[in-house]
Amino acid sequence: MEPNSKSEQVEKPAKKTEKNVSETPKKTVSVKWALLIILAIVITLPGAGALWLVWQQKQQLMEVESRFDEMAELETDISQLTSSQRQLNNQLSTFKQTQLEQGDVLTKLQNQSPLTTEEIELEWALAEIRYLLNLANQRALLANDTSGAALALSLADQQIREIGDYRMQPLRELIAEEELALEAAGETDVAGIAADMLGLIGSVDKLRVVTGPKQSYFDETEKEATEQSAWREAIADIWTQLRSLVVIRQQE
Repeated sequence: MEPNSKSEQVEKPAKKTEKNVSETPKKTVSVKWALLIILAIVITLPGAGALWLVWQQKQQLMEVESRFDEMAELETDISQLTSSQRQLNNQLSTFKQTQLEQGDVLTKLQNQSPLTTEEIELEWALAEIRYLLNLANQRALLANDTSGAALALSLADQQIREIGDYRMQPLRELIAEEELALEAAGETDVAGIAADMLGLIGSVDKLRVVTGPKQSYFDETEKEATEQSAWREAIADIWTQLRSLVVIRQQE
């Protein structure tokens, strides 16, 4: 029995040696795979970094282009504001000129020989008609407000109707034509309407206003000449306002 126990003790170390030999190749393979993975990471890392830098540059370029577009839109807005300011200044100049003309009318009334109540009312009515036509001009130019311009023309026509003089009928017809053009401006070509209205206004020069007798302190010849001059001057001023309105609409 003792010899057998000794032989078993001799065989046990031999088995441990075999296990150590078999584990050594496995460890070698694992180290190789770890080295290969590390090597692959080292090789691909610069490429990944380069791709990330390219992506960052593209993002920055897109942001810069977006800012350029915003700056272009801002420049367009500034240009439009400048144009509107220029139009406003021109309109203010026209309005100041109208005020000066109305002041001249008042000065003329003060310097003239005494007028009858009817004559004073007529002068004021004509001044109001000029103002309303100028107001229609402003609404069409500044705000492209066709309804406001049409309302001003309607008030001017009402004022002419209250005067009750048949010699103002050609002017009422022109205002009516202008009102129709403004009503259709939202559905048709404004430039085409303006061109048609220019042709209509061109026929105004062919009209002849017949004047009648008027009470005055002058003799009959001087009375007739003064009346004709005053009427023609007043109506010519009003027609000038209509021409101005049509020209402005054509520019728009």
